[in-house]
Amino acid sequence: MARNEARLQSLSAPLASETRRSAKVQRADLTNTYAAAPAFVARGAGTIINVGSVVGISPETLNGVCGATKAYVLAFSHSLQHGLADRGIRVQAVLPAATATEAWERAGMPYQNLPAEIVMSPELVTLPSLHDGDEWTRFEAARRAISHLFGNSVPAPRYRPTLAAVSAS
Repeated sequence: MARNEARLQSLSAPLASETRRSAKVQRADLTNTYAAAPAFVARGAGTIINVGSVVGISPETLNGVCGATKAYVLAFSHSLQHGLADRGIRVQAVLPAATATEAWERAGMPYQNLPAEIVMSPELVTLPSLHDGDEWTRFEAARRAISHLFGNSVPAPRYRPTLAAVSAS
C-alpha cells in the first residue's frame, strides 16, 4: 500500500512558500506512486491512497492555492484509477474536512477558532462529513457526465459578448 498525504497550507503564506508547498505535494504524490505502482502492477494487486481534502471539490473554502493543490490530488487519483484499475490496483482519494490536528496551528489558524460543528476528530478521515453516501455517488456521476462536455473549441454563449454590450463600448 502507498499513502500520499497533502498537507494543509498556510492561509496567509507568501507566494514563494505556497509555490514550494504545492510543488512538494505534487512531487511527493508522483514519487511515491511511481515507486510503488510498478511492484503493484507486477503482482496484479495493490492499493494507492491519496489524502487530499474536501477543499479539492470546494476550493472557495480556503485559499486558492490550497484548493488547487487538493484538486490536483483528486484529479491525480482519478487518473490513476482510470489507468490502473484493470491491472488490479485500487486507488482511493481520501477527502477529510476540517480535522482537529496541529496542521491548523502551523497554518496560522488553530482549529479551535473554527466553528466546533465543522471540526472532526482525527480518527475519521474518509469524507465522513458527507452523511449520505449516495450524494457522493450522484456527485461523481454528474462530474463524469459533465467532463465529456469540456472539449469544445468555441466558448459557451454566456462567455461571448452580446451585441448590446459590444455596441455600448
